[in-house]
Amino acid sequence: QGFFLEHFKILAVLESRCEPWFEQAAVNTVVTIVERCDSQAARDAHPARFVKIKRPLAELMPWDIHLDGLRRWVGMDKLVQRIMAAMKASTDPSAPHTVEDDDFRIRTVTQGALRAEVNATTQTVKWGRYLRAPQVYFDLLKQAGNKLALLRDVAPPARGGTTRINEFFYVDDETIQRFGIDPEFCFPLIKSPGDSSTIQIDIATLELKVFVCHKTKDELRAKKQLGTLSYIEWGEQQEYKDGVQRGMKWPDGTWVKDRKPGWYALPLSETHTSQVFIASAYGERHIHKYSVAPLIADKRLYFLSPVKEIDNELTAAVMNSSLTAFLTETAGRVSMGDGALELTVEDARDYLFVPDPRKFDDESQQATRAAFQPLLQRPIGSALDEIQRPDRQALDRAVLSAVGLNPDEWLSRLYEGLSVLVRERIELGKKRSQSRSSRGQKAAGRVSEDVLSDLLPEGPQRFPDDFLTPAARASLREIPLPEKPIQHKGSFFGKEELSDESGAKIMLNNMFEVRYVLYAQANGAR
Repeated sequence: QGFFLEHFKILAVLESRCEPWFEQAAVNTVVTIVERCDSQAARDAHPARFVKIKRPLAELMPWDIHLDGLRRWVGMDKLVQRIMAAMKASTDPSAPHTVEDDDFRIRTVTQGALRAEVNATTQTVKWGRYLRAPQVYFDLLKQAGNKLALLRDVAPPARGGTTRINEFFYVDDETIQRFGIDPEFCFPLIKSPGDSSTIQIDIATLELKVFVCHKTKDELRAKKQLGTLSYIEWGEQQEYKDGVQRGMKWPDGTWVKDRKPGWYALPLSETHTSQVFIASAYGERHIHKYSVAPLIADKRLYFLSPVKEIDNELTAAVMNSSLTAFLTETAGRVSMGDGALELTVEDARDYLFVPDPRKFDDESQQATRAAFQPLLQRPIGSALDEIQRPDRQALDRAVLSAVGLNPDEWLSRLYEGLSVLVRERIELGKKRSQSRSSRGQKAAGRVSEDVLSDLLPEGPQRFPDDFLTPAARASLREIPLPEKPIQHKGSFFGKEELSDESGAKIMLNNMFEVRYVLYAQANGAR
């Protein structure tokens, strides 16, 4: 960003939210058009345009490039002029100037304002909000003000644990019983967001536990914890099945051999417990898990550590509100392409705004907790279905009120914005998937059809009849052709000889006539 802003005018950043431009690509495509400029004053005054294209290119430019190329170029130039005509720009990056019609939504901010924002921070400034976020996003941030906070200031997120040998450290009840592993070394594990369809986690339904032991083998012997010891000794005889460590014994693995007091001791950094967990990727559903008792999370989840002024239940309630889902849609990445929203731990920490429970008064806290209870133990559906449910609406009303927004004014706008973001993301992913799945089946036929359609818009012509002018027809002579295929035998005394396998001959004047007759017979002429 800094390089572009210091050396170029950003003429336009364009993205389509209605069609994939490159079907074979697994990620969404954004086009950036820049122009070299050495004048900082000119660059700073320039309006950087962020353009959401709302209609398929085939509708914006319906003219065939082969048959109507001039009109296509003229039409394209008019589209460019419409985009470049957006010259008014905001000097506030949090409130871009917007012009919108049925074809485009164009947001503009002066490059000077963008440059100042980039220079004021040590991290990337996300410009995707200008392309994807509906207007309610900017209005909401302005209106809610300091009652929204970055997640890192409310409940810092961290990635769940990595064991390096899940086959050893993740144990089920059958393994625990078979070896007699002592219960004190087995901690409940939430391995995947799909472990439960409800917000509240029922620990009794979790199939796996994490083996966490920091005692030496001598200590285990002394305390007669022989089942646990036998499990460790069994693990010492196992080998890695794949990867660069294939064939090595588990204790010799690069990541575990230096652990203390032994290879089997998971470090404390990989065994943090928490009660609130968020996912790293989202489809149609937004759900964050909550447990009454502390759990260890796998690396596929992020665990939250609420600051001391906030308890876990209130954190879970706020995270499961539609307001947080909406803000997650704008903080995450849609670069995964197939409709999924990716939220890295850095995105969640540094870019995700959430309602700040520290700013809730006692009445708002109580209302939010009460509205959260009906959602805890029922299955959570897609975001588009959830917003139709009264219990969901009750929670969202409580959270909006807590951040100073009148639900009667903001709830419908919030739902409309959330619906647009989820629907565009999912439908664009489906279009890409459908294109890829059908491409292999239809490729050969489609290529031939496309070529014929481009080159022969009126359909294939039949040789020779469709290629003769009236004047040519008047000078034709008729040559009867045998039923069997004929071949060119060569030149004899200035004539070209054709004959079939029976010996029937046709004498022609030159090679042009030879090719004409051969092609005519090949096309069925008699």
